[in-house]
Amino acid sequence: MNLKYLSTLIVLPLIGCSGNSLLPSQSGSFKVDSAPVGASVLVLGEAMGQTPMLLTTSEVFPHSFDHDKQHLYGRIQLSHPGCEPFITTVSSRIISDGLNARLKCRDTNQPQQQTDMSPQPTAAPQMATPIATPQTNTTGLKPRLQQLKELFEEGLISEEDYAAKRRQILEEL
Repeated sequence: MNLKYLSTLIVLPLIGCSGNSLLPSQSGSFKVDSAPVGASVLVLGEAMGQTPMLLTTSEVFPHSFDHDKQHLYGRIQLSHPGCEPFITTVSSRIISDGLNARLKCRDTNQPQQQTDMSPQPTAAPQMATPIATPQTNTTGLKPRLQQLKELFEEGLISEEDYAAKRRQILEEL
């Protein structure tokens, strides 16, 4: 029997058994960062640390995990006091470039208005909500749509958030 043929018979089955090619490499690590810094990082519901930090792909894509947490597999959640939770699915782009998440936090720059000098009761903190104002000028829509698309392509917003905001912008036409 030909030695080349024999080695092919041995090597090909080994290549086929080398692992699941659909999963990211289990040996790599990637950076997780956020604005504001110091956000708590959760993977499969477990606290991993605070941003900025490094995560390994084996932490995000473990070989075994509690199947009650299957909906969290391959996802990262960032949370910071006063900010909405940020949840994203880890993609090959995030693994290669890292994750730089911009959290939506309440607006702390707006001054509180008081009509008199008497003490006012302290209200629970509110999340800043954008106020929809009708716009007849469509020249500002294109840059907003481009910026929204860039945020989505960078993995900073989810597909659902992208679609909802895009729809909202287009309704202003």
